[in-house]
Formats: sequence, structure tokens, C-alpha cells
Amino acid sequence: MRRPLLAVTVTLVLVAVVLVGGYLADGWARDRAQAEIVDRAAAVLDDHEGLTAQVRGGLFLPQLARREVERVDLAADSATIDGTTLEDVRVRARDVDLGTPITAGDVVADARVPLAELQEQIIDGSLEVTSPASP
Repeated sequence: MRRPLLAVTVTLVLVAVVLVGGYLADGWARDRAQAEIVDRAAAVLDDHEGLTAQVRGGLFLPQLARREVERVDLAADSATIDGTTLEDVRVRARDVDLGTPITAGDVVADARVPLAELQEQIIDGSLEVTSPASP
């Protein structure tokens, strides 16, 4: 009677260790990926403040194994790109393919451009407005 109970207990402990280890590994891998996303985003910005990234969706390791992430959210209090400062920047990318190059099925971005920034660009003539329908 003691032998089967011991076997069941050992099995349950091993399963618990594997599950906890898998959960911790998933969290570590997600944290590393988020740090890499912040580093890559920072590399293309002239300047930024409060830049963060979050990988959304279920467990991260299965997404990584598929080489496709369900959703990535980027946020920054401010970001400067090509000399233009944006505030309250939010970017949401869905169906991110981790191939080379990295692509996304859908990207939505929101940001505020301070009025002073627009006025400055209008005065110095650097503001260029184009339409998607423009040749």
C-alpha cells in the first residue's frame, strides 16, 4: 500500500516541478523578447521616454516555437523619429511573423503631435503631408 502511494506522490511532485519550471521559463523568455523589442524600437528612434513593450497572447514559448506572436504592444510617453516628437505613443501589432524580415499582419498606431511641434515644422517648411493615394 505504501509503494503505490509513494509512486503517486513522486509523480505528482515531478509534474508540479515541470509545470512550475515551464511557467517560469515562459515568463523568462517573454521578458527577454520584450527587452529585445524595446532595444530594436529604441534603435530606430532619435529619442524616447518611457518606452515599453508587451507580448500578448497565451503562453509565449508555443508562440516562439511557431515563430509567430499573436500580439505585440509598444508604448512610449514620448518618441522622436526623423526630428518629429510624438507623445502618448501606442502601437499594436497583430500576427507578428518572426522571420527575416519581421512582419505583422496588422499594425495600429496612435500618437499625439504637440501643436508647438507642428507650428515649428510649418514655419521651417519641413512639414510634408502626403496622401496614400498620391503617386
